[in-house]
This record gives sequence, C-alpha cells and structure tokens, in this order.
Amino acid sequence: MTLDEELLAAARKAGTASAAAQGQADIAKAIYHHSVLRLHRAGGSMREIAEALSMSHQRVHQIVEQSKRTER
Repeated sequence: MTLDEELLAAARKAGTASAAAQGQADIAKAIYHHSVLRLHRAGGSMREIAEALSMSHQRVHQIVEQSKRTER
C-alpha cells in the first residue's frame, strides 16, 4: 500500500505548523517565567505575585525555584 500523497503533504504541513506553534509557546512560557522571577526579585512576595496573576503561590514558588536551579 502506498501513502496518499495529498494526505502525506497535509500531514507534513500540519507537523511543521505544530512545531512552529510549540516553539512560540515555549518562548511565551519562558518570557512569562522570567517576568514572574523579575517581580519576585523586585521585592514582590510570592503570594502578591500569585494573587495579581491569578495563580497559586505554590506555582510562583516553583517558577522561582526552577529559575534558581537553571542559573547555577
């Protein structure tokens, strides 16, 4: 059985679009995490940041701690 060339082309196009979208999502996430870290370094408490961004303070803590580990 051979693959339908039209379907194969559509799958390749969708794969390329998916990879591009994932790349943009990864960049947006990195910028968001960096912004949260900057808020914390500027003196914001984890609870203040969490409330202002509608997230749990535990998530803010994870972002801050993850950033510290990657800086080493």
